[in-house]
Amino acid sequence: MIIITKKKLNVKGCAYIILVCTQKTSLVYNLFDFMKISKEYSLLLIIGLFILAYLLDAVVQPLDLVLKTPYQFLQGTFISTFPFSAASVLIKALGLFLAPLWILSFFSDRGWWKASLLFIVAAIMQLYALQDVSTQSYLIPLEWSLSLSLAGAAS
Repeated sequence: MIIITKKKLNVKGCAYIILVCTQKTSLVYNLFDFMKISKEYSLLLIIGLFILAYLLDAVVQPLDLVLKTPYQFLQGTFISTFPFSAASVLIKALGLFLAPLWILSFFSDRGWWKASLLFIVAAIMQLYALQDVSTQSYLIPLEWSLSLSLAGAAS
């Protein structure tokens, strides 16, 4: 038995709260209906993420690690040893995750087309990062390869 109720809130930025009740648990989902960000502001956000990652890369030395897979960097030892590089990788991954979504927002509302294109792009990002890290060819810097793999996994 699932009961869904909508209650109007007077909090700015939060339009509705949906209460889902089951027999054993009660889950509350806050759906924040922030003002829709225009495409110009989202582009500025993506560019700002890449600039911030570039500034972090300028502060630290490039990573010189031998990794078997790109996901090995996500272990706690590497993240705690290289915190600025880890932040740079995560910020680049967020930018790389948002950029295709921003580009696809200009196309029509064919969800299956967008989803299959995103799946193909994510697979290519994953495979390229895996090949680049496992063969240690490093055609692009290791930080970018790790960011590609994280963005592809998030997609």
